[in-house]
Amino acid sequence: MENMGKDADKVHPVEKNTCKISEETARKQMQDLLDSYNININVLPEDQQSTMKYVVDCIVEAMKSGKIEILDDNTIKHNLLKPRGDVSFLIYQRLTGTAEREYAASKNSYTAHMAQMGSLCNLPSSAMSALDAIDRSVVQKISLLFTSV
Repeated sequence: MENMGKDADKVHPVEKNTCKISEETARKQMQDLLDSYNININVLPEDQQSTMKYVVDCIVEAMKSGKIEILDDNTIKHNLLKPRGDVSFLIYQRLTGTAEREYAASKNSYTAHMAQMGSLCNLPSSAMSALDAIDRSVVQKISLLFTSV
């Protein structure tokens, strides 16, 4: 019978709790970040509110797992799931006017979005395009958050 238990673990491994911070702590840190950037989701048009609530929920889940950390200066640290070379994390800050102009000037929405995401962490758009799809998805949600400012 003991061997059966060991084999069962191979077929159905028990998932370890990977939670780095609690839901409550993550939501508090997220609200503090929103407040620091004067982002009030409730004053957005109704069609944007549901999108932003989804974005916030996704970021909170990433915070709980340790993929995202809110640093003391209200920047966001994104621990990459698939590091690229010697880059294992990205730091995001508020969009600059230059980034907004580059975004507006781009004729291609994908290129514009990659440029916008890269500008959040002072990297070229090609660096954003090279990220793993899951990491890029996290970046996209952070980008949506910052563009709502």
